[in-house]
Amino acid sequence: MMESKIVNKAIREEIRPFLKEAGFSKFSSKGSWRYSESRIDVIIIESFNAYNAAVLGCTTYSFQVEVGCYFPAIPSMHGSYGPKEKGGVLMPHYAHCLFSHRIHKTLSQPECANRNIWYIDEDGRYLEDALLDLKNKIQSEGLPWFDKFNGPAAVMAKLEDLRQSYARD
Repeated sequence: MMESKIVNKAIREEIRPFLKEAGFSKFSSKGSWRYSESRIDVIIIESFNAYNAAVLGCTTYSFQVEVGCYFPAIPSMHGSYGPKEKGGVLMPHYAHCLFSHRIHKTLSQPECANRNIWYIDEDGRYLEDALLDLKNKIQSEGLPWFDKFNGPAAVMAKLEDLRQSYARD
């Protein structure tokens, strides 16, 4: 029988070393953070509670992945509900990020057609394949997504895109 501890351990062993090589230096059971002079890159691997798993048609061992860019110099829209700090280091959730992006699986899983969810069954049959797919998707989609925000001009261009999209709505 699968347990969340097994999934978390597998993520730690398979994904964390890869992220360390990519410059991520702070980790929790669900998050990874990479710090640069002007931003914090965030990757959150989120599992589901029993209620959400039932609604989404997956298990509590299944997970989704969000990436985001947090800019400490830009005032938070969350007021006092801003990012957590641990040891004087900010560890924002993707929800705190000005820009975020959901990573989609490429793994075919008939039990859960939702492209946002890597399905892990009760026996853990998908765990190895899901982690390999996740690693490949972070490498091919997630890490390059962060590059869109290299430098102030790129960030300003993205902010202008956001402003224009809100103006249209």
